[in-house]
Amino acid sequence: MKKTIKIFLIIFFIACFLLVVLGTGSGEEPRILIRDSGPDYKIFSLTVKVVNCPYCNFKTPFEIKEMDTEKICRDDINFLNRLFKIEGISSVSVEYYEVIIKRGRAFEWKSIEPHVLEVLKECFGANKDKVEIIRDPKAQSK
Repeated sequence: MKKTIKIFLIIFFIACFLLVVLGTGSGEEPRILIRDSGPDYKIFSLTVKVVNCPYCNFKTPFEIKEMDTEKICRDDINFLNRLFKIEGISSVSVEYYEVIIKRGRAFEWKSIEPHVLEVLKECFGANKDKVEIIRDPKAQSK
């Protein structure tokens, strides 16, 4: 339980930092910032709103079906289902401007990440072909 709270707090502070760095998305160029958060997690921060729910964590598509429809809209459900169709994803957490993906340990990020980016680019609508992908500079130096 303490580990879960610690991970949540780390992700929350990273989210706040990224919101300041990326801006609010109003008039911003379409961008996705990718950060590693341990070997099994990646955080994808976008300059557009990803979902309409404040924070949701899902370990299976079944949990999406069980979600209170007042908290999550049909577009959000479709978005989450598209992510869960990607082989290798074991859980998805979403916030307004972020998606946190956990991979199954038997899978490599190089086979998962391109598919995740394809789904995330759809959030930009007509600008999906102009999305700039920014990798965390700290992750590149590893």
